[in-house]
Amino acid sequence: MSASGGTRRYLIPDIITLTALATSFESIISAAKLDFELSSRLFFLALFLDYLDGAVARLLNAKSSHGEMLDRFTDRINQCVAPAILLSMRYGSIAQIPSILLIIAGAIRISMPKGERYFNGAPIFIPALLIETPALGGIDIPIPLILLSIVMTVIPLRYPRSKETAGSGFLWNLRFLPPLLIAIAPHPFVDVVCTIVAVLSLILLFTGPFIYKNREVKGKERFY
Repeated sequence: MSASGGTRRYLIPDIITLTALATSFESIISAAKLDFELSSRLFFLALFLDYLDGAVARLLNAKSSHGEMLDRFTDRINQCVAPAILLSMRYGSIAQIPSILLIIAGAIRISMPKGERYFNGAPIFIPALLIETPALGGIDIPIPLILLSIVMTVIPLRYPRSKETAGSGFLWNLRFLPPLLIAIAPHPFVDVVCTIVAVLSLILLFTGPFIYKNREVKGKERFY
């Protein structure tokens, strides 16, 4: 492969990541304009693009430290800044503290070591999902529960991060589908999907460390 061909190979996932970043910015603008539904749909579209860039990078064998840093930066904008602004604009002064803490938690998480098979702390997308799904429909999540989910992102408990530790390869491979459906589906179907996503997020928040520990124990038993 030529040098230019190799460069293009790495450029494709980067373009997808930057598109996700631009989409996240539009989500922020929509929240500032009090268009919470559009803001949430753009958040989920950016989340789908985040899954897509990783899949394309693996398909093209185009993983790089540069791409990873760009991806992590985009994740923090989409999964911390955009939800924090939506939460603040939607609920007002009562949501200022959790909004600020979500951005701080995102910054802390960048500095924490990241395992290949686990998250250190609850995945940052959990509080983001608990903030974003009610803007479209489904169940409304109380502010104290959102605050708890944010705090749990910086508590060093291990959460599953790979299909081996998540326990279901089939569901893991379909994880890109809910964000895409939420981004484009009409009501009332999107209300149902948002409810399911919120409930599953809460289940993962409280059971994730036990799922990871159980899968790790089973993996060691197979090894030995």
